Amino acid sequence: SLMDFVLSQGADGLATGHYARTRFVPANSNSNAKDSIQLLRGVDLRKDQTYFLSKLRQDQLAKAVFPIGTLGKDQVRKLATHIGLPNAQRRSSAGICFVGRRKFPKFLE
Repeated sequence: SLMDFVLSQGADGLATGHYARTRFVPANSNSNAKDSIQLLRGVDLRKDQTYFLSKLRQDQLAKAVFPIGTLGKDQVRKLATHIGLPNAQRRSSAGICFVGRRKFPKFLE
């Protein structure tokens, strides 16, 4: 996975542009449970991307950072414009980023 690759290169973790958040959940001292990381939806429910991240292992979630998960899409655009990112005003897509440009009905056949 991409996470495994960046860790093998000496990185401490991986920040992505997914609208998601994580939360550390300490183990209950009265059980055999271990500490865990919960995957949470981003605050902008229109941009929820947790479905794509749901298969991440606990060790991967512990090293993942989702810096825009606490922001709404409008806030992200304003921030991108403020810092001068060239794609700040790019049209939003409703596609699946890892699939690329395809005609979805044909792709799903």
